[in-house]
Amino acid sequence: VFMYCSVLLPFVFGFTYLFFLRCCAGVVTWLTVCAVNMFSVCVTLFFFVKAGWISSDQINSYLGEGNAIVAADGSLLDPSSESVTLLKGFAVAAAACTVLLLLFTWFMIPHIKLAVAVLKVASSAVASVPAIILFPVVPFLMMVLLGGYELIVGVLLYSSGEVKLRARDTEGGSCVWSSVVEPYCENPTDATSCTCGYESKLNHHLQYMLIYHLFGLLWTAQFIIGFGYMTISGVISQYYWNQGHVWSCTGWPVLAAMWRTTSGQLGSVALGSLLASLLQFVRFIIKYSNRMLKKGKNHRLGESFASGSRAEPPDQSMWAGCHRMETPLLKWNVVKAGESSEVTQCLCTCAQSCCSCLQWLLDLVSRNAYIVAATDGHSFCSAARHAATLILNNAVRIATVDFIGDAILFLGKLMIALACGASAFSFLEEDKYTSGDAKVSSPLVLVLVVMLLAFLIATLFTGVMEISVDTILLSFCLDCEESMGCP
Repeated sequence: VFMYCSVLLPFVFGFTYLFFLRCCAGVVTWLTVCAVNMFSVCVTLFFFVKAGWISSDQINSYLGEGNAIVAADGSLLDPSSESVTLLKGFAVAAAACTVLLLLFTWFMIPHIKLAVAVLKVASSAVASVPAIILFPVVPFLMMVLLGGYELIVGVLLYSSGEVKLRARDTEGGSCVWSSVVEPYCENPTDATSCTCGYESKLNHHLQYMLIYHLFGLLWTAQFIIGFGYMTISGVISQYYWNQGHVWSCTGWPVLAAMWRTTSGQLGSVALGSLLASLLQFVRFIIKYSNRMLKKGKNHRLGESFASGSRAEPPDQSMWAGCHRMETPLLKWNVVKAGESSEVTQCLCTCAQSCCSCLQWLLDLVSRNAYIVAATDGHSFCSAARHAATLILNNAVRIATVDFIGDAILFLGKLMIALACGASAFSFLEEDKYTSGDAKVSSPLVLVLVVMLLAFLIATLFTGVMEISVDTILLSFCLDCEESMGCP
């Protein structure tokens, strides 16, 4: 039951969902758009009724006695006697948003039609080459091997350092590196037997090697991702430009796309992954610096308060009048000394936010550059320039297709996971699994595991579909550009 519901059924439901998209993508999309607009209209009417501008009797008379939604003894739709001004403001705002939404929907009708067409073509392309669904397993295995290699290298580098005893405060007997962890003492009465454990000290050469392998991990991971994008885009672009006859070029479209990427586009993948990994490396350095600044500030703060609490003035009578001023003055000194670190932390946070925005922009351009490079065979720089031009010239069209496509594909993943979970629950409700030797004590846990695995397998379908949708859309934009708007 577990293997059937968590492995076989997700693939069956996945291909069924692709067939459903080919046949009913327009119905699902238009139902979703109409439901959003109807919900906005209902919310607006609700606020108008609560504000007293529309009475419930008018609604009942319009709907008829048989369809009356307001009971004679009152209901939720009765006008409110409190906060009438606020409700009127909400009603006006809701009405304005509804009008804007209806106008926006009317303006987006051509783009919604394009989104539906793109989804249909993308699902047809994926269904015509079923092997492409299993292709993401190849980059996944590459990632597993890369993670294992980097883990072994990291352990070897860390173990190559010089093992030293952690420092211990000679006065208080506490561990310098931590104000929480107490030292371990073999003999509690002997202070010399107390230790704070051991640590591995890396020299400069080992530290540089660790940084080198960290950058290698980021670059190789981005290279594997770019290789996957390029291969899938090569298959889907061949389907589009050959008008659906992808098998006419070669009997093995996926292998042919992998060969084209390996033989002619590895330089483009290497350059795009290098730019992405450099930005990720900069983000890592900024995040690490910010973390060390916070740690250093907390350490200085702890040391200042600890020294103030342990200090014993030589003459208590002389310090009696100033004892209450000690903590506020100490706090002021600590804050004064930590002002520079707080400014640096603020700058690091701003830099990290800017790098996150740049990372998103670079991922968008690189992903579309891989698609253009897989389509026309250009280098990464020219493909990125061409992709950026296409994105700017078709911003509304691309944004609409991406939004609708992401929403429908997410609903598809959710539907596949829920269907597999319901199937597993129905199987576990049989007498065979509720009593006897094969009794399942906790079916809920098994159902949740099945849903999780089904969701992951559904992600294979939706991940390939997302790249397919982007490839079809960008190929359509290229076709419009080359044929002067008449593809």
